[in-house]
Amino acid sequence: MALSALQIEAIRERIDIVRVIGAYVTLKKKGQRYLGLCPFHGEKTPSFSVSPDKGLYYCFGCHAGGDAFSFLMRHRGVDFTESARLLAAETGVVVTVESEAEKKRKRELLELARVNAFAQAFFAHALWQKAGKPGRDYLAKRGIPEDFAHERALGFCPDTATFFAYLEAKKVPQALAQKAGLLTDDGKRLLFDGRLIFPIYDSGKRLAGFGGRRLGDGNAPKYINTRETPLFSKRRLLYGWDTAEEAIRRAGKVLVVEGYMDVLACHRAGLAHAVAALGTAFTDDHAHQCARLCREAVLLFDGDAAGQNASHEAAAKVLGCGLKTMVVTLPPGKDPDSLLTEQGPDALLALVQKASPALEHFIVTAFADPALSVEDRAERARGLAPLLFALPMGLERDLYTARLADKVGVGVDKLKEHLKRLEPKKPKTTEAEP
Repeated sequence: MALSALQIEAIRERIDIVRVIGAYVTLKKKGQRYLGLCPFHGEKTPSFSVSPDKGLYYCFGCHAGGDAFSFLMRHRGVDFTESARLLAAETGVVVTVESEAEKKRKRELLELARVNAFAQAFFAHALWQKAGKPGRDYLAKRGIPEDFAHERALGFCPDTATFFAYLEAKKVPQALAQKAGLLTDDGKRLLFDGRLIFPIYDSGKRLAGFGGRRLGDGNAPKYINTRETPLFSKRRLLYGWDTAEEAIRRAGKVLVVEGYMDVLACHRAGLAHAVAALGTAFTDDHAHQCARLCREAVLLFDGDAAGQNASHEAAAKVLGCGLKTMVVTLPPGKDPDSLLTEQGPDALLALVQKASPALEHFIVTAFADPALSVEDRAERARGLAPLLFALPMGLERDLYTARLADKVGVGVDKLKEHLKRLEPKKPKTTEAEP
């Protein structure tokens, strides 16, 4: 439900930006301004300034700046409409009455979250019972301490019959469990039988659903997620976001890895700003969610061909959101989880600190073989085009284009001419939000 332009203007007129930001940052008055420690990057000396007369804030350290709307968008990780709603409540501006459809949607989301909460209690309890031994053995094998498993609310799903008996005892209809995406299409079986369970939260910290990992060998998919529901959407959700959000905000960067265990490995190693997509490609929605909180993305994907392809695609998306994008090179056959287990947190931290700019990484990787044929060089140049086009027009894009032209063996103008037809058409501009 969007707010009208008049409502937005009324909010702007009534905002006390010092009061709004002061709810999150300790501010001290100095002259006409208020100073405090920037909430968007770590610092010991205040460089964060709030000007009540202008209604603006600015950090001289990380250069974050804007008004109360943009502050809440960045600090809370919400969009413009949600920040306006929060400020409407703060300023007493009455927003348009919710429609019946909107009320119904909110009730449905609350109902789904409630069913998930019952399921989470069941899974978390089952992990530490006799039936949960396969899950505990797997965690021990992967070096996950019990206290950390409790902290992250990991669980285990024994079998459908036990789960259905639990629902009956809690007076939760099976139909609601199916509506929450926990059951098969016919509603007769739980999706997660015999699997280790990872709870997944949305950006509002609601329990949106679950990921389940197969234990042992078998033909079933290694990972399976809650079915798509109004609350659970893989293209919008990131595993670990609920615990990583504040670290992302503080660090000014997000660390994107491939899987649930990689997230847990990074968090245990002190890289608390790590998140992962839910067994699917990193999407534009994921990139925009990260861009609301930070200005840099570090991609830490597996070193195999599949991991590098995924890293390449993710890089194009985060570059397109204006984020500085770095790539970590892992040793062959390693992932963050195995590296932590075998070599310890220092080895993982050292690799992340050696991250290189995404385009530089992919250009070097693409042309590492000096014996590439003409056709190979042309193919690799076309493959790198989406990364070039994701950069805004400017010096950085021109410099990388020149570097790529040198690798291909053609002039810059010729390369631009050949790649121009691959450049995506710009969408029609729309009027910006007030």
